[in-house]
Amino acid sequence: MKTYEDLKVKVSKQFDDLALIVTSNLLSKINSMSLSGMSQAEVRKILIADLVTGGRIFGQLKNGVNRIAKNAIEEAGNIASLQKFRQANYNEYKWITVGKNICPDCKPRHGMTGDISYFSTVGLPKSEFSVCGTNCNCQLVPVEYQGENLDQPIKFKASTEGKK
Repeated sequence: MKTYEDLKVKVSKQFDDLALIVTSNLLSKINSMSLSGMSQAEVRKILIADLVTGGRIFGQLKNGVNRIAKNAIEEAGNIASLQKFRQANYNEYKWITVGKNICPDCKPRHGMTGDISYFSTVGLPKSEFSVCGTNCNCQLVPVEYQGENLDQPIKFKASTEGKK
């Protein structure tokens, strides 16, 4: 079973990876502009504009931080749920496929049952075994769960809020 310590290590690694990618892209952009003959002052002006507007380079950093934070919060919720289920002596779980566009790796798992050891072996939601990776919205619920009908995957509807 994943723990908060596991999540801390994973998130730290994701931030390290993001920093390396953004730094590499930033250095590449600086080198390209310098090699094309741009002055250091012009290079600096372009980089500051990119930072202020959230352009291609610094937008990648902002979007990456947002993605990592969002997924970490969701994964922390999954860890908390599984801990509560375990405290309530639930040992057998069912995979519930959830999402707007369900990936081909998660779709056939809908309704699959097993204990945490089994799902840890084949891949937990958000464990990056699937095409959807850390964007996975699937859930494990106790097989005894008697809430809404979970025979079919839960599909998100497109948000119409703010659209005219």
